[in-house]
Amino acid sequence: MTAETSTLTSLNNRPLALNTEVILHPLRVTQDGDQYIVGRMNTGEFIALQEIGGQIIQYFQRGYNLGEAQEMIAENHQVEVDMDDFVDALIDLKFVKAINGEVLADEDIPEANLSWITPEHVKWLFSTPAKLAYLLILLFTGITLAAHPQPWPSYTDYFWSSSTSITLFVNTLILFVTAMLHEVAHLVAARSLGAPARIGFGTRLHNLVIETDVTGIWAVSRKYRYRVYLAGIFWDILLSCFSLLMLVHFEFPHTVQMLLRALILTKFLGIAGQFFVFMRTDMYFVLLDLFHCFNLFEDAVNYLKYIAKQKFTLFHKPRENNQNPLLLLPNHERGKVQIYAVFMLIGSFLSLLVFFTYALPISIELIIRGIALINLGLEQRIPLRIVDGGLTILIESGFYIAFVIVFIKKRRPVK
Repeated sequence: MTAETSTLTSLNNRPLALNTEVILHPLRVTQDGDQYIVGRMNTGEFIALQEIGGQIIQYFQRGYNLGEAQEMIAENHQVEVDMDDFVDALIDLKFVKAINGEVLADEDIPEANLSWITPEHVKWLFSTPAKLAYLLILLFTGITLAAHPQPWPSYTDYFWSSSTSITLFVNTLILFVTAMLHEVAHLVAARSLGAPARIGFGTRLHNLVIETDVTGIWAVSRKYRYRVYLAGIFWDILLSCFSLLMLVHFEFPHTVQMLLRALILTKFLGIAGQFFVFMRTDMYFVLLDLFHCFNLFEDAVNYLKYIAKQKFTLFHKPRENNQNPLLLLPNHERGKVQIYAVFMLIGSFLSLLVFFTYALPISIELIIRGIALINLGLEQRIPLRIVDGGLTILIESGFYIAFVIVFIKKRRPVK
């Protein structure tokens, strides 16, 4: 059997000869336990492959043609791989640049944010001297709190002004700026490892969030990924420390003191919220690596869907072909996915309960008060009350409008 005349099955309706050359885009291949993490840094598309799949990628990278790669796998592992399906999957993932010199269509790659930042610019932030400086700040803050105990953050710290609209506007500004800095911390940590990062808006359950796409860090080893996951929380802690130190050691006007307390409250709630691992927060990704899983959230969602189809048969019969998705996972992941699914189900229920019990009624009350202020301002001909009420309605309803827009946009099918 010669390479020139022997063929595999067709690829995109064309014969694919064994001497076919598969040219890949620059891919990062990282061994993680018994699996290989393979992907493109610039697109953030990564997959986990078993040893054979990872080795095929490496053979293509070394210039082996299709037949040579298949022969090497057969020789080393005594198995026959359907190379046609494998290459087809690589094409779907946009990993293949050209087949026999014919360049394939590629997707438009969005530019990374702050692309001018290089590893050389930010590596010092994660050096040993920098870590010692962070530790000293934490110790100094602890000593300060021991000598000058501060009251625990309270929800009343949010209401630092008698004007509803000013309170909402300034607190929203504080939230937005600090949230952006949180995400920039993730971006800087990723860039220190040479990985691209993109900041954008997303939704988690009923929340509108700013999030950073750092999937490129799958190309680095596990111990370095923790740097990126924890960078945002650590920045929030440092910002809270600086605010507390300023509050204790400097004399500020009352309004500035109240704003610092509002900032501390915002960061306290933000840090606490990162432990809601059922919503894919920063700590979720820490848990993901600690558990040695790859798609804990998606696997748990699929498992809960499977349970729902099996148990809730009021309007239909159980589907006989409804395969348990856990059977497709490695043995060591199955129990972890089941545990996480329970936490995700309970956590999501409690979060929605709190939202409908507290957050939504507060929003409705603020809008009602805004309407009342507008009516009162019109009756008494006081423009400031009309503006106060209008801004209150605009800011509070703006969150929900933005949530709906982002929610629809994120779930719009890609053409």
